[in-house]
Amino acid sequence: MLKVSEFFKRSDSSYCIKDETIVSMLKDPASPVGLVCQLLPTGAKVLDVGAGSGVLARALQLSRKKVYLDGIEPNTYAADLARKFYDNFYVGFAADCIEQTSAVDYDYIVLLDVVEHTVDSDVFLRDLCDAVGERVKFIISMPNVAFGAVRLSLLHGHFRYVDSGLLEKTHLRFFTKEMCLSLFQAVGLKVKTIHQMQRSFYRTEIKRVEQSRALLQVLRLSYNRTARSYQYVFELESVASNVTTVGPLEEEVNMFDHGVSGFVVLMDWLLGPLYDYLSTHGLLKRFFDGLKGLLLGRG
Repeated sequence: MLKVSEFFKRSDSSYCIKDETIVSMLKDPASPVGLVCQLLPTGAKVLDVGAGSGVLARALQLSRKKVYLDGIEPNTYAADLARKFYDNFYVGFAADCIEQTSAVDYDYIVLLDVVEHTVDSDVFLRDLCDAVGERVKFIISMPNVAFGAVRLSLLHGHFRYVDSGLLEKTHLRFFTKEMCLSLFQAVGLKVKTIHQMQRSFYRTEIKRVEQSRALLQVLRLSYNRTARSYQYVFELESVASNVTTVGPLEEEVNMFDHGVSGFVVLMDWLLGPLYDYLSTHGLLKRFFDGLKGLLLGRG
C-alpha cells in the first residue's frame, strides 16, 4: 500500500528561500504570509502546521512581530532549515506530532497552503480540531482553482501542472471558495473573516500565451472578485460540539479584498505585453519597474 509520505514529494531546492523573497512577501498585499504576520497579535502562542522551511517564522522576525511559535513539518530537509526559527519544532505529519504539543495552550493554529496536500481533508482538519480544543482560532490559506487565469487557460485548452502554484504537482485536492466553506462547515469550524488575495491573471505562474484572449471573457472575469482571487485566507474558530448548525452563509462573513482591482487586470490584458517588452530596454526599465508595482497590486 502506498504510504501517505509518498504522495507528497518536493525537491530540496524548492525549500531554499532567500530573505529578499520573504521581504517581497511582506510588501505584497496579496501574500498570505504578509497578511498572517499582520493578523497574529503580539505575544500570541502559535502552532505553524506544515511549516516548510520556516517562511512564516522568518517573516515574523523580519516584521519584528514577537510571538511564541512552534512548528510541524514532515519533510526532514525543510525541517532542518526551519528548526532554528521556532521555539519548538516537530518533524512528522500533524497526526503524529500533535500530542507532543499538548502541553502548550495555543491561541492560533496556522495552516498556510497545507490542506490541499492532504489525502483526506475532512479527517485531517477534524482530527486537528479535536486535538487542540475549542478555544483555539485557526488561520488557513487555500489556493483558488477558480482563479481567472485557470479558467482562461482551460478555455484555451490548457491545464498544466507546475512545481509551485495553483496547479502544483503535489496538490491532492483542488478547492473553490464554496468548497472551502463546505469543508469548514463539515468539520465544525465557523468562518469569521475571508480575505480574498487578488492578483492579475498575467502575473502568476500561468503563462499569458496559455490563456484565452477573448475580450468578453476577460472583461467579465476581471471584474469578478472570485475570479481575481488567487488564494483565500480564512479566519476561523471552533464551534462547540453541542451546536448543530455551523458554517455561516457567505453573506454573514466579513470579507476583505487585498491586491489588484479589476481595472488593473484589464489594463494588464491590454497593455501587459507592451510593458513586458519595453521594460527590458535600458532607459525605460526604471519607469516600467514602477508600473510593475501597480500590476502586482503594490501601488
